[in-house]
Amino acid sequence: MNIKGITGIKNIIGTQKTKRINQNKGVKRKDEAVISDEAKRRVEFEKYKGIVNKVGEVRSDKVNAAKAKVAAGNLVSNKALEIVAERIAEKFLGMGDKILESLGDEEK
Repeated sequence: MNIKGITGIKNIIGTQKTKRINQNKGVKRKDEAVISDEAKRRVEFEKYKGIVNKVGEVRSDKVNAAKAKVAAGNLVSNKALEIVAERIAEKFLGMGDKILESLGDEEK
């Protein structure tokens, strides 16, 4: 087999000068995005939905049992209120100890 050569390679490999084009000439506005009220509401809804999902399911059997104890006068005590306040503060606010300290200050 005899290959004689390839012609036209010089034109492909050769360098050519390029010219930069500024296409933004005369444009004074910047890009902007407008978010609709519906989209904002949807984002807020998803945020709160995530918070609710983190809390977990409501155990209606426990809620009903607690309601029955409250109605009978067996559940309401200062100690029970302190425990509930501490748990709520820890779970949602991360400040259970501060709540207990403020409860202790009120009793003095």
